[in-house]
Amino acid sequence: MKKVYCFIVLVLMSCSKTFLGDDPANSPEAVFEEFWKGVNTTWPAFETKKVNWDSVYNVYRPQISPSTTNAELTKVLTNLILVLKDAHTNVYPKNVPAFPPYPKYPSYFYGINWIKTNYLKNFKGNNAIAYGLISPSIGYIYIASFGNSSDQYAIIDTIIKEFGNVKGIVIDVRNNGGGSSANSETIASRFTNETRAYSFARFRVGSETKKLGDFVAGEISPSGATKFNNKVAVLSNRYSYSATEDFLLMMKTFPQVIQVGDNTGGGSETRPIFKELPNGWTYRVASRLIYDANKQLISNGIAPDFYVQTTKADSLNGKDSIIEKAIFELSK
Repeated sequence: MKKVYCFIVLVLMSCSKTFLGDDPANSPEAVFEEFWKGVNTTWPAFETKKVNWDSVYNVYRPQISPSTTNAELTKVLTNLILVLKDAHTNVYPKNVPAFPPYPKYPSYFYGINWIKTNYLKNFKGNNAIAYGLISPSIGYIYIASFGNSSDQYAIIDTIIKEFGNVKGIVIDVRNNGGGSSANSETIASRFTNETRAYSFARFRVGSETKKLGDFVAGEISPSGATKFNNKVAVLSNRYSYSATEDFLLMMKTFPQVIQVGDNTGGGSETRPIFKELPNGWTYRVASRLIYDANKQLISNGIAPDFYVQTTKADSLNGKDSIIEKAIFELSK
């Protein structure tokens, strides 16, 4: 009888673990642990940003329990991400926008339709690019995104030919959230006659150490049938992200190019890696650091050569102070 009783107890214990579980694989604790570990083994900026990830764990792990709701879990993970201050590290819950969202900044940009009305008498383009003449001597190109199909960007050769020998070109990448660096390279390659190192990347030496490896150069080379060697002003704001920052790094290595407007958003081409969390959510985490041609980190964005703001009064008066400054500098 005693043996039978022991057998029953063992069966009940086994069933208890089967139905109740000691630590369900998709529990809030498991989600927290997986996200913390994924960042810990991948994120490249612990040393440069002086983030103590172990201390972050000690602060936030006690806030997670088996009864933690999705809303509470979201809040805790958001707080972790905000510590990193990295636009390429996010969590994507099912059917919900990524969190945390990009921080809110003034865009200093009224939109391409407003610019067409106030500055361009005639304009052409495609889904990615709009262009026209601001004046007989100044051309204007607006690149809405670098995320379209590659053939959309081959129009740059046509644009340069149509502009002819204008004194300067304004290239507007405000509110351009990025896309493919290959597309940004297609545009930039028409403004140089020689190969230049425009950026440097560094990766983690390995997942067990937070140390970084050697600098790896990124280069831009001339390409395409057309070239433009006169002055260029690239317009930027805080919503110029990712491959758009890559584009600016390329362009700023050319001696005839200036940047006008606001800082870019930061986090260029950090090559985020996407991973899945135990509860079905996904997340991404940056895997490399990008430096400019002078080996200066651009985590906080690329600073303009001429910092310019616009106001609501400007818009009411049909004036874009950033474009006006670009025109002034190109006309010298």
